[in-house]
Amino acid sequence: AVSGSSLYDFMVKKFDTAGTQAWSNIYDNNSNYDYFENVYLDPSEDLFIAGYTQNLAYASSGNDIWIKKISAAGTEDTVNWDLAVEAGPTFLSYDSGVSKTDATGNTYIAGYSQNIFSSTSGHDIWVRKYDANGTLDPSWDIVLDDDWSSVKAVALDSSGNFYIAGSKYGTNWDVVLKKIRNDATVDTAWNKTIDFGDQDYATSMVVDAGGNLYIGGYGAKLISASSNNDWWIKKFDSSANEITTGW
Repeated sequence: AVSGSSLYDFMVKKFDTAGTQAWSNIYDNNSNYDYFENVYLDPSEDLFIAGYTQNLAYASSGNDIWIKKISAAGTEDTVNWDLAVEAGPTFLSYDSGVSKTDATGNTYIAGYSQNIFSSTSGHDIWVRKYDANGTLDPSWDIVLDDDWSSVKAVALDSSGNFYIAGSKYGTNWDVVLKKIRNDATVDTAWNKTIDFGDQDYATSMVVDAGGNLYIGGYGAKLISASSNNDWWIKKFDSSANEITTGW
């Protein structure tokens, strides 16, 4: 903690190849609860950290996404990248991987919030893209009315297409998957639901050089009626077809 009254804070440390600490930074948003979620590096090896905190955008904004950029030397970019992303009572996913950076330094981030699409739309997914200077691309201020309950993982391919996985409740918890093309339109071929028949969750996702997507998570009793939570992994080709041979 920054002080005895600062509650939860962000803490970031860098270690060299010998395990020696190079620097250590702590960040506090006005003694609120600050929840650190994930880190990622851009092509210049600048470090981005993302999480959420309370009332960062304004006094009653609720939970806001907090994004910071830190140089390799440990210096924070406070001019362009001390960003508050507010879309109502917003939460970043409780799993890492909800932010990605492409080869030119653009940052993509996904989350969910309540009733953004309409006053009765429930949980809505939002996606945003920022350039290397922290400026929002207005074509990527996207809201999807899908009533997801969380965003759990994201992936970015070499063409700038952005994939999102999360959870949605029907009879049970199911995994849901979407793809946003590099022109900010939704590729409906990737509107997929993964349902093993019980409680199913995604935790991570990655795209290889050939455009194949791998997604993994866990589900209840996948192996047997007494196996409790089991791992699962699936593979889809670049055309959204599931590869079942060997997978």
